[in-house]
Amino acid sequence: PYTIVRPGWFDYQGPGDRRIDLRQGDTVTGRPGVDRRHIAQVLLEGAAVPSGARRTVEVFSTTGAPVTDFEALFAATRADGPGALDGVLDANNVPLTDEPASVQADIARLRG
Repeated sequence: PYTIVRPGWFDYQGPGDRRIDLRQGDTVTGRPGVDRRHIAQVLLEGAAVPSGARRTVEVFSTTGAPVTDFEALFAATRADGPGALDGVLDANNVPLTDEPASVQADIARLRG
């Protein structure tokens, strides 16, 4: 199991941004901020709660009450597909055949 966490812009959050906002698909533009404490919480909870397994998420901070139910937070996201090289909603913008030879060799080795 794994949880891949892609943080927004460190410390660009607003003064009232106390809620963790998880998204998927690497589609956010601009400079949405994230409190570094939220990154730490998502890293720890993603490894601890069952619904955090096999997830690739972007984490941001937004207005609202702090998250207390991390199982529900991760359950609202989708798991990555078995054997997938990209996150569940990521665009396939770099086909494996276009990756450097060293990357292709590493992936082949990991796949067995």
